Amino acid sequence: MKKQNTYKTIFMIVGLAIFSYLVYNFGIERIMQNLQETGWWFAAIVATWGFVYLFNAFSWSRIVKAKENKIPFSQVFGLTVSGFSLNYITPFVGLGGEPYRIMAYKEYIGTEKSVSSVIIFTLMHMISHVVFWVFSMAWVILFLEMPMHYWLIMAVIFIVLLLLLSVYIKAMKSGFFNTLKWVASKLPIKKLNEVIETHHDKLDEADRFIRDFYNTRKKDFYLVVFYEFVSRVISSLEYYFILMAVGVNIGIFEAIFINAGMSLVINLTFFIPFQLGAREGSLVFVHGMLGIDSSLGIYAGLVNRVREFFWILMGLTFIQLSGRKTKYKEERMNELVEADNAN
Repeated sequence: MKKQNTYKTIFMIVGLAIFSYLVYNFGIERIMQNLQETGWWFAAIVATWGFVYLFNAFSWSRIVKAKENKIPFSQVFGLTVSGFSLNYITPFVGLGGEPYRIMAYKEYIGTEKSVSSVIIFTLMHMISHVVFWVFSMAWVILFLEMPMHYWLIMAVIFIVLLLLLSVYIKAMKSGFFNTLKWVASKLPIKKLNEVIETHHDKLDEADRFIRDFYNTRKKDFYLVVFYEFVSRVISSLEYYFILMAVGVNIGIFEAIFINAGMSLVINLTFFIPFQLGAREGSLVFVHGMLGIDSSLGIYAGLVNRVREFFWILMGLTFIQLSGRKTKYKEERMNELVEADNAN
């Protein structure tokens, strides 16, 4: 237990250090200016993401079978917020929350299932992301008036997204690592093939859980897709509230398109540290497509980052709180220890 609390403290300290750097780099004066301009709408924006994380937690709860494994939903919610907070402050790729989630969930379900659950959630997160993008692109193609070259670009993106969705479904159906092995076998990357072969048995075991989730838990699969899709629709309200704060009235579908366009660009430019410039640039472009003042894209991006600061701080707080012992955690840890001894 002491070792487990140590890694949480390390995550907390590193997270706070990066958080402090981001706030300093962004500027306290700038943050206060954006809060003042947004006014009481900022409270609605922050609350919106509380509901987003709630639906993300619903997804996690179904994946890890929280009730069956005696994981309190409060823990699932806290781990959800903490994981995303660490992703936000990871300079590249944004996967800092995954190692933390693995270490946190293994206290309840063991290492192999913990690793598998994190991979399943990541795949489901991306599948629902693609579904959300497909939905928004379909709306743009069918209902938004725009020049022919824009329409063609949207149509191409729509087709590519459908192909990407089929790849993710294949990864769930056949196993993530099985798909990775197939891809690696086609690439001249000797080191990657060696790593996969070295950990062949463990990767196969993880794949078994992934395949099981898709092939035998179809209800959970579709529920998770639904929860994640709803979370993205809810997150779109952020842009609705941001523009309402400056007197610009838009509909929910325009807000969804702004969110989808921004998130698509961010995922394509994952290699840019903290999405610096990519987020604001994408918002400027999407605002322009909708005939909204492009400069409001910069404003929306700044408010978006201030909102992130609030939830990053909440996530880091949850990391420390999750280190406290609970009756459920103690019972589950004892069961896992007994199972290991029996083996």
